[in-house]
Amino acid sequence: MAVPPEEHERTLAFAETALQQIRALGQSASPRNFEIWYHYATGYNQPLNQTINEALAKKGALNEADLDQIYDTYIAVSRI
Repeated sequence: MAVPPEEHERTLAFAETALQQIRALGQSASPRNFEIWYHYATGYNQPLNQTINEALAKKGALNEADLDQIYDTYIAVSRI
């Protein structure tokens, strides 16, 4: 069953934004990183976005430890 065209385009835009962030920050395009940036692109998880924005403002980048913490705090817990 196909999704409506507007939903298809909307989700592709989120995916493209996620890839743009990964490219811009020189991160690996791992499923974990893609998921973090996809969530960020949607804007639905404000605490995740705030944490990322604050880290980028302070350090200009996110290292692997930052990404691990963001994933564990804002994404992995929602799967339990």
